[in-house]
Amino acid sequence: MGNVANKLRITMGTLTTSINVLVRKNYVSRYRDENDRRKVFLELKDSAKEVLKIHDEFHEEMVSSLLKDLDLEKDEILLKSLENISNFFKQRY
Repeated sequence: MGNVANKLRITMGTLTTSINVLVRKNYVSRYRDENDRRKVFLELKDSAKEVLKIHDEFHEEMVSSLLKDLDLEKDEILLKSLENISNFFKQRY
């Protein structure tokens, strides 16, 4: 949990509140390490993975709709910028 909170740059309290909601909605399972009970692990359930897939498809559609009327061969800087934005979201989330 600490690693997740640090990566998201949020407090443990904020993460705990959010994880409680996700556990209740059956998107995440939470369990403790058998050898070190201080460690709490999180695991995405299949239902969460399906939601993430839908979200990724939404972003792909959004970018495609932005690009459909552009002549990208003539605007390499715009194309590179949009690729960078897309890669940012793929790596970050």
